[in-house]
Amino acid sequence: MKLSDPRDLQLELQALRRYAASPRPSRKLIAEVLQALAASVEGEGRSKTARGGFNPLLVDQIRDMTNRNHHTRAMALGAKMLGYTHLAKRIQLLSQLVDLEGYLPPTLKNYSNGLYDVLMGQAERTLSKEEYAEFYAAF
Repeated sequence: MKLSDPRDLQLELQALRRYAASPRPSRKLIAEVLQALAASVEGEGRSKTARGGFNPLLVDQIRDMTNRNHHTRAMALGAKMLGYTHLAKRIQLLSQLVDLEGYLPPTLKNYSNGLYDVLMGQAERTLSKEEYAEFYAAF
């Protein structure tokens, strides 16, 4: 799923709003994170980011995070490494929800997969073939 289409983003935001409205003890915090996420998505537009650099030390950290089941944090670090700040911000907000719940809620799995697809697409366009292969293997 590509998240570059504004209609896709709006559908994902609607799903997130439904999740935030569900009866949970931490609804207020989820609503705050969701509001920040919505502001990030709506303010993103189609701006281009500067090319990030490949850093083998960060790739090792990503691999280590993934091995410890911190997939969302690993994705955020990968997005920062590539210089894709809007994506990094959205992943960090999703990571806050994961930390809050203790797991990735099933209703947000598609959203997370969409962010992963965007990250890998950006990596493939930004990095050389060898760097991309190492980056991809870290996840």
